[in-house]
Amino acid sequence: MTDSTPSSSSGFGQRQPWLDAARCLACLCVLLIHVTYDGGSGGHVAIAIYDYYAVCGASIVFFMITGALTLWRPQPLGSFMRKRVHRVFIPMALWSALTLLLYACLGRIEWSALSQHLLLIAIKPQVPQFWFIYVAMGIYLLTPMVATWLQQATQRQVAALLLAWCSTLFIPWLEALLPGSNTLIDRQHGPLFYFQGYAGLSLLGYYIRRWVSPRQWIFWFIGGALLLSFPLLLRFASLPTHLFTTRLSPNVIALSFILVVMIKHVRIPVSLHRLLYAAGQVTFGIYLTHMPVIRLVVAPLMQHSGLNYWVGLPIATALTALLTSTIVWLISLTPLARILGCELKLH
Repeated sequence: MTDSTPSSSSGFGQRQPWLDAARCLACLCVLLIHVTYDGGSGGHVAIAIYDYYAVCGASIVFFMITGALTLWRPQPLGSFMRKRVHRVFIPMALWSALTLLLYACLGRIEWSALSQHLLLIAIKPQVPQFWFIYVAMGIYLLTPMVATWLQQATQRQVAALLLAWCSTLFIPWLEALLPGSNTLIDRQHGPLFYFQGYAGLSLLGYYIRRWVSPRQWIFWFIGGALLLSFPLLLRFASLPTHLFTTRLSPNVIALSFILVVMIKHVRIPVSLHRLLYAAGQVTFGIYLTHMPVIRLVVAPLMQHSGLNYWVGLPIATALTALLTSTIVWLISLTPLARILGCELKLH
């Protein structure tokens, strides 16, 4: 979502369509969770069970896509960061300002606090949904160094580093076995504080692109099915649910990993490559514009529809995708397309 740079400089035909497909699916998951359709009935159990997989899994997939694209070849830090600031951070900052202005008009924030919110955009997210950009910019600072190392690293070396990183994700689970054990871990100054986190997902995305191949499909299907059923077990077991429903929960990352691997190895017809390319380019603009569309249009339309959750949620999601895609396309026709993150290069 945050980097639409082609995965190869040798032309359209050398792109990786599976990355576009993964990006589109993750974008739909973001819309699915943010429309928060609560009309009708039948959705409460579904929300409790699968919301975390939808929203957490979407961001995990985006981080892996970022690594698959940006770690593929070394780039100088200066030019690399300038591109990301212009393509990612500035559009996000502008849309943050526009969204905050809208919220002030709607009475969601006080006009007296608007200037403070605007000044803080450069420091921390003022629109909660944009947290991803701030984390991604931090990972970008490490990307040129990691990409340089990857040019010399073997598969075994990268796998060893990923295994070490994955092992740290299980540390919070100790709380379920040994209550109070997490209080013994220094999460602010301890060495693992600098190793745990989202940067490992970027490396995982690179690893998937370069080396992972699902030779035994049944294994991946069974693994995905078990992970999807995992929240059901939490509803009937006296386990601390919060340990299993965060973005960096091992089960959430494992399911996202399986999803990306399976998408990578689906045979996508050549006739769909251009469509996926176009849709993939629109995802960042959709991410930037979707919240005002939901607040101003979709939510009011769906609020009194009375539709069952299983019907209303897909309709609200599809409507949001349609409206935001149209907005992005219209902006792409204007001189403001680039600074608003809606520039489309479909050739």
